[in-house]
Amino acid sequence: MRTRNILLVLATLMLASSAFGAEPERVVVRNRLYNPEGQIELGVEAGMSVINRLVSTDNFQVTGAYNFTNEWAVELFGGYALSGHTDIADQVNSEVASKPINTFQTVDDFAGLWEMKWNVAAGARWAPIYGKLNLFADLPVHFQAYIAGGPGVAGLERKSVTYCTAAPTQDADGNTICDQPLDETRVAPMGQVGGGLRFWLGPKVILRLEARDYFFPDKYQINIDRQVAQSGVTDAGQEVGSPGFENIVFLSAGLSFVF
Repeated sequence: MRTRNILLVLATLMLASSAFGAEPERVVVRNRLYNPEGQIELGVEAGMSVINRLVSTDNFQVTGAYNFTNEWAVELFGGYALSGHTDIADQVNSEVASKPINTFQTVDDFAGLWEMKWNVAAGARWAPIYGKLNLFADLPVHFQAYIAGGPGVAGLERKSVTYCTAAPTQDADGNTICDQPLDETRVAPMGQVGGGLRFWLGPKVILRLEARDYFFPDKYQINIDRQVAQSGVTDAGQEVGSPGFENIVFLSAGLSFVF
């Protein structure tokens, strides 16, 4: 559902760009200043996650692309992410840890707690809309609106907020916390889809503004026996059979250099 909403927003953005920013088709073709066909692009990009419930992420990546035509390109990129729990996740950790086991014997873990640490992905980019924004009378800004997507892999880490592998302790403020949560890592298949706008700052430099959804299979346990878990066992619960997908939606900005 979240991915569908992102696509609807992107489609609206592209239609608005076509309606308000682009010139009529025959004029755009005649006056098209930049033609990326046959060119290679290398760039850098930084993004921050939105809709941060339990985990927040900042993603930094290098990008590459080859333009087969003015509209179609293949992309390759790899990134490193800085991620961590939100205040809500820390609050849940403290609340669960403060409950005595004899009154709160079992607990369910939460979906959406995997943190992306790195990613490598490839895909296709389609940029059907080319236009000009006349921000200044003598300096129009040329742009493309695009959508993109493809497969990849991601390195993931997960620190539970309910599964404690040792007895809870107290922090400096006197709050009861689980400072030894179940900590898992894995490499998982990933998909990504998104789109945005490419603004030419000159014949060799492109500014990108985009929204992109990274998604991968979730994995977590329910019906966790807290007493067994605190003995150090890592499978004190029941793994969810159909956990669905976890989504991380980034708003990103980047620069590409054309060769």
